[in-house]
Amino acid sequence: MTSGTPDGGAAIERHRTPFGSVEFRPHAGDVTVELRGHSAQDLFRLGAWALARTQAPGLAGEISAEEEFEVVGDGWDDLLVNWLNQLLFLTERHRAVWTEVEFARLDDGGLAAKIKGCPAPEGGAGGGREVKAASYVGLELVPGPSLWMARVKLDL
Repeated sequence: MTSGTPDGGAAIERHRTPFGSVEFRPHAGDVTVELRGHSAQDLFRLGAWALARTQAPGLAGEISAEEEFEVVGDGWDDLLVNWLNQLLFLTERHRAVWTEVEFARLDDGGLAAKIKGCPAPEGGAGGGREVKAASYVGLELVPGPSLWMARVKLDL
């Protein structure tokens, strides 16, 4: 679902997933992503889903890459940015967009994950955008217990 902004800016996209909801607010040079899930795992899966949707909307392909790794952070907000930036690094390394996530561990100091991905489209094919980094600018994360919310900016 999309809607225009009150000031006539770019359309806001809203999506519901099995893990919660995602809202995209595009701006010149970045997109603000708002995530709402029922657990830390849901929130971090939503972050991966939002990143993949930004890079390759409508992507549906065969799994071509798999990776297991750990990420550390100084609190939930730092961990979310580090998680997204690690996914971006692995996108470049494997030329894949990450569509499946399993967590072996996830707490406010770090995570251990196994991810699987599909081939990344070349040169923005399919309407995707190149994401350079997840940013600390405007970062906000509110942990549960019943609803986890985050706002993070993706630099394009």
